[in-house]
Amino acid sequence: GVFERELVAEKDVVFIPVLRAKYMDVYRKLAARLRAEGRMVELGLEEVKLKKALEYSNKKKLKYLVIADEQEIDKSEYILKNMLSGEQVHFS
Repeated sequence: GVFERELVAEKDVVFIPVLRAKYMDVYRKLAARLRAEGRMVELGLEEVKLKKALEYSNKKKLKYLVIADEQEIDKSEYILKNMLSGEQVHFS
C-alpha cells in the first residue's frame, strides 16, 4: 500500500483532520482502517480549515496528514501529505 511505499513507520502518527463535519463518519472509518493496519492515528475532534490543520501538524511535529475534503471524499481518493518533505501521494 501507499503507506509502505512512502515508508510510513508504524510509530509515525498519521493525523486526520476534520475538514468537513458532515463527513465525520468517513473520517472515523478511515481512522479505523488505518489503525487496523497497525498505524497510529490522531483523528480531529471538530471541523477546521486545512490551513489550521497544517499549522497544528507542524506545531505537534506530526509527520503525516491526510487531506480528505469534499473533492477527495467524492472520488474516494485521499491525499497523504508528508509534512517534512511536502510530498503528497494519493491513496484510496
